[in-house]
Amino acid sequence: MLIRAAADTRGAVAMEFGLVVIPLVLLLVGVFQIGYAYYVAASLDRASNAGARAIMTGAVSTVGLSASQFTQTYICPQLTSNFNCSNVAINVVTVLKAPPPANRPGPLGPIPTVYHNYVNAAQNGLLFPQLTTSQNTFCPGAGYDLILLQVLYPTPLFTAVFWHGNGVTQLNGNYVYYQMSSTTFKNEPFQNALSYAGCP
Repeated sequence: MLIRAAADTRGAVAMEFGLVVIPLVLLLVGVFQIGYAYYVAASLDRASNAGARAIMTGAVSTVGLSASQFTQTYICPQLTSNFNCSNVAINVVTVLKAPPPANRPGPLGPIPTVYHNYVNAAQNGLLFPQLTTSQNTFCPGAGYDLILLQVLYPTPLFTAVFWHGNGVTQLNGNYVYYQMSSTTFKNEPFQNALSYAGCP
């Protein structure tokens, strides 16, 4: 009886499939998650570059666009339809105000040592802004100013149980990973920039 039971291989294939299918599905979901994260990163880079160009040329501060108007006009049109524009957060900081024209040392302007104020303690990246635009600053600056633009978006986590660390949080009950694209640039020498409340 024992010999006959040991030789019986019925159900072995089903058992082997059950052992293999779980790690295989996790592997496929992980590959999809990483691929989607790269896709989001590339999309945010494209959007931040478009937004930076608008600020740099004075298209924002000379007409007094608000943070929400800037996002709707220059950031969201660069994102595909699977992005929820209401979840996009931006942070625009005037890192360094340009000195008067007579005090500018040359076409590149002063060395922006104050940029270090926006680097994290480990010095391996920028400080993370708040996750909603209303809690951040919107200071597009004037001509010659040095500007930092940060664009954030919550990427859904399909395998949240395996993700830990900075950037992972909950949004509307779902685990998300906030991805950020940052651009630092110097405004072109445009004039007639409007002033923004709370900005230098």
